[in-house]
Amino acid sequence: MKLINGLNRKYIEGSDVEYIYYSKHMLKTNLIIVANTLPYEDCSEELGWSVETSIEVKHYNDIDAVSFTVYQGDYLHDIQVYRIVKDIYDLYLDNALSDFLYIINELSVGSQSQSMQSKKENAVSVRNRILSDFAEIN
Repeated sequence: MKLINGLNRKYIEGSDVEYIYYSKHMLKTNLIIVANTLPYEDCSEELGWSVETSIEVKHYNDIDAVSFTVYQGDYLHDIQVYRIVKDIYDLYLDNALSDFLYIINELSVGSQSQSMQSKKENAVSVRNRILSDFAEIN
């Protein structure tokens, strides 16, 4: 599905990722935005289940792969997710890649990167998990 300014959204059925947002230029710089809505068991709720939304910016290069969690919390409606994704995309369009990654790092609630892992097998696992989301686009 095409959105504004060349931004695309792809639904990924049967995976941990629900939607991937990307543009041709973003793919050239190895960058995507991932939005998930996941049910989880909540011991504090009488019903036992809740739903949460997460929005992540993922990037990789020859040296590192990183996932920035920009939002993780209560369920967001599609228009709320779209607004956050649009704001992220606007930041991407308005800044050089290195500046954009710095800004997203500052705005994120958490991050995970290949280079920050103490064990090689964990680093490989993080990189593979991030790259697997890029493989879903093709």
